This record gives sequence, C-alpha cells and structure tokens, in this order.
Amino acid sequence: MEIFLVLNGMEIDASIKEQERVVLLLASGDLGREEFTEWLWLNLRTI
Repeated sequence: MEIFLVLNGMEIDASIKEQERVVLLLASGDLGREEFTEWLWLNLRTI
C-alpha cells in the first residue's frame, strides 16, 4: 500500500507504532474496512 500511496503523491502521516496498531487490528478483524478507510483518510497527506 505504501508504494501505491507514494506513486500517487500521498503518504501516511502517523507514527510507525500507530500504523502497526491499526494493521494488527485490521488483521485480527477488530477493525473493519469502513473504520480502516476512515482512519486512512484522516491520516493521509500529500508529498
């Protein structure tokens, strides 16, 4: 996903620890697609 974002002029503006937390929640099923999408939109910035 990071490569896709960078190629499209975006990057995630969250700490590595926060990114790991979100990915683990997503992988465990404790974070749904809609919640992840919202988190991602809130944590994107243009580069």
